[in-house]
Amino acid sequence: MALYSELPVYKRSYDLLMEIVSLSKILRKEMNQLTIDLFKAYFIARRNKRNTFNQLKFEFRFEKNLLELSEEILERKYKPRPEIAFIINKPVKREIFAADFRDRIVHHLLFGYLNPIVEKYLIHDCYSSRKGKGTHYGIMRINSFVRACSSNYKNAAYILKLDIKGYFMSICRPLLYNKIKAIIQKEKTKNKLLAFDEDVFW
Repeated sequence: MALYSELPVYKRSYDLLMEIVSLSKILRKEMNQLTIDLFKAYFIARRNKRNTFNQLKFEFRFEKNLLELSEEILERKYKPRPEIAFIINKPVKREIFAADFRDRIVHHLLFGYLNPIVEKYLIHDCYSSRKGKGTHYGIMRINSFVRACSSNYKNAAYILKLDIKGYFMSICRPLLYNKIKAIIQKEKTKNKLLAFDEDVFW
């Protein structure tokens, strides 16, 4: 199996982190802000991963590990580690790629930086990984749509339920990468700085 960092399209997505480093103006003699943000991302990443092997291994020397990670990012030497691949059967059979805990911290770091600016570009009926939304909110929206098209359950209505096979694995990643990169560069032209936002997590 190829390493995650060896897959060129995936690797390009991590170049976004380098864009954020530049945009946040944290490439300086002291790396205080990035270190603080990494500590925040670490505590968020471990919320539902306590007592897992990778999390405990990282936590044993988490201060040292976070400082090393901060230095790697600032020096543009950061590379994702190999993932663990496995198959689940419920609710449907699918292949899962689990990132190393160290990389999960970087995922949360990226999310904390990017979410506040990307959020405004998303349509209202997009529910995954959004504060104030999710499964229950989606059910409420579906209920309101059903009521609307059935005249409050008085008329017959039809609903199409479907799932796109292999959706995430088939996403055109170069297109997605370029879209996110364009958003970041747009923020640059506004002379705005990206800041880590803890409030986007729940």
